Amino acid sequence: MAKVRHLARAPIQEAILDFEFSGPGLSQVQIDSISSRYVKSGSKTKKIEMPVVAPPPLAVGGIDVPGGKWNYISLEEHVGLPPSAGRSVLISQNQVAVSSVRSYPGWDEFEVLAERAFSSYVELAENPRVTRLSARFINRIAPDPTYADYSSILERPPQSLPGEGLEGSKITDFLRRHVVDGLRGNFTANLTVGTATPEPLEITKNTKAILIDIDVFKMCDLAADFVSLRSELATMREIKNALFFGSLKEHVVERYI
Repeated sequence: MAKVRHLARAPIQEAILDFEFSGPGLSQVQIDSISSRYVKSGSKTKKIEMPVVAPPPLAVGGIDVPGGKWNYISLEEHVGLPPSAGRSVLISQNQVAVSSVRSYPGWDEFEVLAERAFSSYVELAENPRVTRLSARFINRIAPDPTYADYSSILERPPQSLPGEGLEGSKITDFLRRHVVDGLRGNFTANLTVGTATPEPLEITKNTKAILIDIDVFKMCDLAADFVSLRSELATMREIKNALFFGSLKEHVVERYI
């Protein structure tokens, strides 16, 4: 098991902080006014219409958007980011979410991005209460031809099945999911670990890339005050770090220091 520490080059492919609220939520006019603020500060906004029943997740970010209202995504532009990278803010009738794709700025800056969106919502909403908190981090461990197999990467690698006729078999792809209850702060975590499609120029001689998808969440009834929520956010961060570092061998983590 790897030691928990700061990683200068954390392999975070996508990070999401998500807040859901009770109450009547925001009207279309209020959502428009928040969108206008982001436009004035240099962001681009995209207006999307979602169905009332069974809304699909967004193509990027996997954020579930409640249906029934128009929703806005404010696309934050950052100079120097590759075309596949970006940071976005979603503000809808009863939800605020921030997402960073291939451009994770570090926890402190990411929290600032979340606080701005959260405060914009709370300023206009009528008596909102936070009913769900979620932090999702999708990490991608690139393949390394020096690793003999998945046991060289993971603390709990996939195991070949015993049985007649299976001698010498090898697992080349896998996907497993753990639901972890009883965590501090009454949080639950979904830990999903599996192989990922190789990217261009990746050498996959012995192993493929590994995705470690960590989603820490809880249902709650909390005051819509970001300062008072910082301790909850800190707990989610500690849990996701424990699950991430606990999944990997020490020498794998050293690649990202």
